[in-house]
Amino acid sequence: REAIRLNPTKPQSHSNLGFLLFDKKQYEEALNHFNIALEIKPNPDKYTGKAISLSKLGRQEEALNAYKTAVSQDSKYLDLTRIRDENFWSEEACEASRELIERL
Repeated sequence: REAIRLNPTKPQSHSNLGFLLFDKKQYEEALNHFNIALEIKPNPDKYTGKAISLSKLGRQEEALNAYKTAVSQDSKYLDLTRIRDENFWSEEACEASRELIERL
């Protein structure tokens, strides 16, 4: 939060906070930060954060669309081992992604 206060236009700070909030099960606030990060500079990691947050909020169709966007930009988001190892995702984030990947 301090990083965002100091530089509110840095997308990585919003994305990092989004993943932290996701892990704390604060999905609505996490989604807000992923959306802010996407407005500043879209990338697949931010789309996956948005997707898993939407999924936890029960917004499955939107979640699937966001995940499809991430995968269309980088196919590594179909490989849970790779995204966990490269992005240091929590088990909950990986599980939420697994559910979306199975629906693709």
